[in-house]
Amino acid sequence: MIRSTLIALLLAGVSFAQPPIARSPLKINEVYYTGSGSSSDQFIELYNSSSTDPAFLDGMVIASYGGAATISGQALGGKALQGYKFPGAPGGRRYVVPPNSFVVVAVSAQDFSPSNGLNLSGADWECYSGLSFLDQDNAAPNLTPLGPGLFGLHLDFSMGKSDDAIVLCSGTDTVLTDGIDLFSIVDAVEYHKKSSAKILPMQLDQGAAGFGIGAGYAIERNTAGADIDNSTIDFDTSKPSPGYE
Repeated sequence: MIRSTLIALLLAGVSFAQPPIARSPLKINEVYYTGSGSSSDQFIELYNSSSTDPAFLDGMVIASYGGAATISGQALGGKALQGYKFPGAPGGRRYVVPPNSFVVVAVSAQDFSPSNGLNLSGADWECYSGLSFLDQDNAAPNLTPLGPGLFGLHLDFSMGKSDDAIVLCSGTDTVLTDGIDLFSIVDAVEYHKKSSAKILPMQLDQGAAGFGIGAGYAIERNTAGADIDNSTIDFDTSKPSPGYE
């Protein structure tokens, strides 16, 4: 009903000061992008902020932006570098996240401790392209690439070590080349090592986390699930602590 009403308003020419955000209690709670010497030593932690209701990952999409994103009509445009999808279809109820629970999505769910990295072998999920002999298929279930990303290439998922933006989407829009439907966006987080131009529009994130961060540190919400759409305030710097630890 809410979505039908919004679509009717759009057709009638009604504009929004803030873009509509997909309804979900899932939040991007922690992002470890600096790594410990290996670009694969990275993870994203999601959190179900509801204390009563489960959330579901079926068909959801995680995308990264390396350059400035813009809002054009009702789509988030710009250079979506990569998009990886959970199995299933939006609305499915197979891949459940219990209330107040964490889910760790590793770039590669393996043990990096022999090279002074993190042991991510206990991650709940990993991003796996299957298109490179360097991309190892580990025990964790896979997110898979939506399709060609930047320059038309199928890229292994990775996050910029100095600046980037991570977007969590419902998965109702799976074509990144024409922008991401704003109705499908669940959460968005931007980060910068030093002051630089904004990546995400202010409507999605009024600030950015990670200023001055060094290798071996993550950005993490001050309070799990707390979100005022301003990463400068919402996040702090911490040692990485994937939810399964």
